[in-house]
Formats: sequence, structure tokens, C-alpha cells
Amino acid sequence: MSGNGISSVDVITAAVGIGGLAVGIITYYWAQVSRRKEALFPIINEFDSSQEMRIAKLILDDFIIPKEDEWSHTINEYCFAWDEFPGGPAADNFKRFLVEKFAVNWVQNAQIVKNNNSITMTQGEESIKIIVYYEEKLGLMKINDVPIFGLILKIVNGTLQIGMDGYYHKSNLLVILRDHNAIPINDDGEIAIRASFDALLDFFVKLEYLLSIKVIKKGEIEYFKYYIDKTADEPPVIEYINKYEFLLRGKLHDNLYYEKSSSAK
Repeated sequence: MSGNGISSVDVITAAVGIGGLAVGIITYYWAQVSRRKEALFPIINEFDSSQEMRIAKLILDDFIIPKEDEWSHTINEYCFAWDEFPGGPAADNFKRFLVEKFAVNWVQNAQIVKNNNSITMTQGEESIKIIVYYEEKLGLMKINDVPIFGLILKIVNGTLQIGMDGYYHKSNLLVILRDHNAIPINDDGEIAIRASFDALLDFFVKLEYLLSIKVIKKGEIEYFKYYIDKTADEPPVIEYINKYEFLLRGKLHDNLYYEKSSSAK
């Protein structure tokens, strides 16, 4: 026993107790790390390997999505020869596209005026205009003076063709992710893109839930931040979130927040 009344046995016992506490803390810590890995790694694997989210990621990365083999009915089918317009099959083909895509049935009886670099279709106050830019090999379509999407110009067998090869691109998301009640979705490419964004947004909803129940931490979503930010930067996607009630609460990004409104269905 020491002069202060503490025996060597007491010292050893205290040391063992502190050591046991330290071991317990360390064991608990690594158990928590292991638990978080068990929760996080499958989520990362799901995000990286998901075929359902693939197209949405490519769109957000500014790629033009080509027609896939299983898409039988797509906007890529619609192409017309400039010189054949406004009469004959070219005009009929393009009108069919406009009716199916934008429900503008009035084009069937529209007046058509064509000059060197534009075609204008009108009926009353309604109008559709196609403007071509020969040097850039691009075109632009407007409905009632509102730009809708770009067109591709190409020469086929010496004939100028106007096509929609570049339609499946993020510049056209406002049309692709439109309200299906206003203009029906019949295009296989649009259906696939919308389904892919559904999968991506559903995944983000899951991430928010895992954050809210503390299965993952805020810092652990850094792995997904690139596509979270890309999604949050696209106004058409934000509109889509609200239109179709993806229950995001801003935990991943301030812009990814569902606001219930009278227009939501």
C-alpha cells in the first residue's frame, strides 16, 4: 500500500477498468463503422450499377441519347425533305408528328408559307414556325413563338433533310418531362427517359429517408453529390418533381424540394 492509502491492487484494477472502457469504445466505434459500411456500400452499388438510372445520368451529363433497339415508336422516325415541303408526304409526315407530339390538331388545316430559311404554319392565332440555319446545320421549331426544340439538318442523297435526331437531350427536357395529361406520352424514347428520371428521383427519396433515420450521415452523400447537383440545376426536373409528387424535402439540395400545390396531381 502506498502512503496515500491506495494499494497497487487498486491501481491495477483502475487501469484495467480504464483499459476495458477504451476497448469498449473502440469496439463500439468499429461496430458502428462496420454497420455504416453495410448500409452504405449496397446503396453505392445500387446507384452505380442501376440500368434504370442510366439514361437519366447520360441526359444530365449532356449526352444526346440515340434511339435504342427496343424503341419502336420514336421521334427519330420523323424526318422530311425540305424541298418536298409544303406538299406531299413530307408535309403529311410532319403534321402527323406535330399532332402526336403536341396535340395541335389544327395543323391539319393550317396555312403553310415557306421561304428560303423558314416554314410557317398558321390557323387563326395559332402558329408553328421552323427556322433553319444552314451554316450551323441546325434548325429551331417554335410553337406560338415559344422555342420548343432544336432540329438537325443533314444532306441525304443530295437532298436537305430536316430531322429530330438530337431530340433526346437535356435541352428538350421541358417537353420530354411534360404533363402527360396535357399532351399524352406515346414516344418510346420519352417513356424510357421519364422512367429513368423516376428511378433517379426515387433513389434520392430513399437517400433522404436514410439520412432522416440516421442510417447514413450527411457527409456520406458526397459520393452522390455530382448527380444531385446536376439534377438540382435542371428547372424541368424540378417541375417534374412537383408535378408528380416526389416527396423530396431539401435534405440533399435546397432545390430538390417538393412543394404541394393546387396543380399537383
